[in-house]
Amino acid sequence: MADNSKLTKIRLILLTAAAATGIGAAGSTASANDELITPADMYSQAVALYEKLSREEVAVPQSIIDSCGSSELAKAVVLGFANADDVQLSGNSTGLRKQDALTVLYKTIIDFDDSFALTSEEVDEIMNKCYDNALIDEANRVGYAFMLKHRIIDSGYNTEPNKEITWESCDVLINGLYDLFVQDISFDMGGTTVKIGANIETVTDILGQPARIDKGDYGFDWYVFNSDYNYFMMVGVDNGRICAFFSNSRMLAFDDIKAGSSIESTYKYMDNDAFRFFEDEDGNLDAILYNTYSMSDAIKSVVPQVRSFELTDMINAYRAKHDLAPVKTSMSLTETAQ
Repeated sequence: MADNSKLTKIRLILLTAAAATGIGAAGSTASANDELITPADMYSQAVALYEKLSREEVAVPQSIIDSCGSSELAKAVVLGFANADDVQLSGNSTGLRKQDALTVLYKTIIDFDDSFALTSEEVDEIMNKCYDNALIDEANRVGYAFMLKHRIIDSGYNTEPNKEITWESCDVLINGLYDLFVQDISFDMGGTTVKIGANIETVTDILGQPARIDKGDYGFDWYVFNSDYNYFMMVGVDNGRICAFFSNSRMLAFDDIKAGSSIESTYKYMDNDAFRFFEDEDGNLDAILYNTYSMSDAIKSVVPQVRSFELTDMINAYRAKHDLAPVKTSMSLTETAQ
């Protein structure tokens, strides 16, 4: 059995894992001020977001550039954000409603990865719960539902769908989308890749279904894989997408960092608030928590029994690293979890 100081360290890891961290820096290039954004500027910002997500520039024939008046607006036509008539009319408009902007941004994401497209059933289910459902144009329902589903906008009372958006609010929307979909973060667990933002099926198709699915404090579920504690991990899942990760197992690997690496090897990630790295008594990496959700996302407390299961898993992963037999959940662990 591990000594008390080591057990205390594992318990602290559990408490922090459930607590999570804030969202990291985003990537929109829009100016942040209170001036209204025009439709033409919105198209340009959507193109910039797409190119940043895809990491490639959109190729446009010169003839389309000539007809649209600029390369950015021509790219919007090529990508399908707008047709040529929309682009020409956008130059004479001075404002853009929030719901129209969300539709443009939804098209941006679907162009980037169409696996995020919503079904009509999903749209109806989401919008029927939206207070402002009656104010949303039919053409904008899908985009609005998408932003509600992924919490890019608040689903509460009075979402102001007809309010004209400013550069500042555009910046917030684009930053939120960038944070949600561009995260190039992957963990390796004995050859199984766990990529933030990917569909959870990319993991379950390889490993099968998790041993448990625990409700988390922040609105997402923890998929717990513990059939072999040498490969133990907890994968956070929200709306079918991987949003968080925790492991303290011996097979943990991330970037060029592995379990047992010097804790100094993690310093290059100090500016990313979504990471938490835990060191063992020798100053080496013991565990990694990655969570893109902030404290403000907390919705409720997890029942103590769930905590005790997770604590037991973490202790057993620690014991497996030291070639010790696993322990079972006990009343003392349940009390610790409370």
